[in-house]
Amino acid sequence: MDFVSMITPASANTSVSNTQFAKGWVNQPNGRGTWDIIQTCIVTLILCSWSSLVLNICSRKGRVSFLKNKLRWMLFTLFWPEITLGVAYEQWESASQCVEDFSKKNKQGYEKWTMRHAFFADMGGFLLKAPDFPAFPVDGQQLLYLVENDYIPYPNVDSGTIWDKNKADGFARAITLIQITWFSIQCIGRGVQHLTLSTLELLTINMIFCTVFTFHFWNHKPLDVQTPIILRTDTTIAEILVKAGDRAREPYKLTPLDFITAQPTAANFVAAWWWGLGLCFDGILFQINEKHRPVSTFSNSKAIPPRGYSFWSCFFRILISAGYFALHFAGWNFIFPTTIERKLWRAAMIYFMSLYFTYLVVFAVVTLLSGWIARKYFHKEASTFIEVASMFPRWFQLGALIPIYGSYGIVRIYIVFEGFFSLRMLPIDAYDSVNWSNFIVHF
Repeated sequence: MDFVSMITPASANTSVSNTQFAKGWVNQPNGRGTWDIIQTCIVTLILCSWSSLVLNICSRKGRVSFLKNKLRWMLFTLFWPEITLGVAYEQWESASQCVEDFSKKNKQGYEKWTMRHAFFADMGGFLLKAPDFPAFPVDGQQLLYLVENDYIPYPNVDSGTIWDKNKADGFARAITLIQITWFSIQCIGRGVQHLTLSTLELLTINMIFCTVFTFHFWNHKPLDVQTPIILRTDTTIAEILVKAGDRAREPYKLTPLDFITAQPTAANFVAAWWWGLGLCFDGILFQINEKHRPVSTFSNSKAIPPRGYSFWSCFFRILISAGYFALHFAGWNFIFPTTIERKLWRAAMIYFMSLYFTYLVVFAVVTLLSGWIARKYFHKEASTFIEVASMFPRWFQLGALIPIYGSYGIVRIYIVFEGFFSLRMLPIDAYDSVNWSNFIVHF
């Protein structure tokens, strides 16, 4: 079909009355076509979602199980890259604090504990084998406890040995970085020359934003490790628990050393969010889907920094979140095929920001009043949001949380699909290519 014949004046059913649209599928004219937009965005999205993922050791052995697990997280990251970024940041924070804790002990050899060691431990890289118990994973905090109490010797594993287990494909990551750099330059060029950017390209920019930060936070985490290192102890688990005292009396959920894992602090608003997500979707994506205990590895979302978050850490997280949502708002005045689609897009942006700030306010209020709520309604003591929320009946918890998480997921899915739907009718200049000669100094 001829390109000129597809030009449609934007009149009754469009959001801007004086805009002309190219309707339907546009073959590549002198500029670019519909397929050029789709293939560039899809290639970038797939590269970002695959290359940025650095998952924990898979609980089920075999290449097929590993690929299924990674493909599941890849699909999840395509729709919710901000959540994957949040996981990466939490794990980086936890690993950083683990390295700091080891360095404070001032013992010979402890200074060799690096970010690679900490990430490897937190991803289930070390398994503890006791005489009276099957092998189970120990994270960095638990490993330090075992070493300090002389249950095991300091693991004499250098960072090079750990990195040998890393299956990072440097070529694939290099291709990804080249692709996102070129894509970003293209979008900047279109902005400078006031050419229309499609919503699909805007969503791809959002993915690039999350991918760059995710690359940074998982830079020292070994990729696609499938074989852990066994640490053996002559001390029984029963003896370790007895010596630990009252704090080890509670039944464990993951491993017998759960009592060593730090509990969320009152200021840890991220842990509360993960608690709610795990409560609603336990066993689907974020939790280890195993019926037996102890678990054989850690969930990909496991990360509770030992000392919670500092003021600057929280500020940095809020700043990244604000930047991510601000990129969505860049499409506020985009031209959509219909008025209703433009209104839905704007409503989705308002919903995201409203939900985010409402959560922060509710978290702060409940945390401040946690002791009063627990004493008045449950005759118990509490000091954190999670402690208070856990006191309510499960039906009440699910009734309050499922609509929130469900609506967030639905709105996010709509935004992704709208990126493709809007390609059916774009302004004519969306198919113009960037005139790169305008960026070259010349006479």
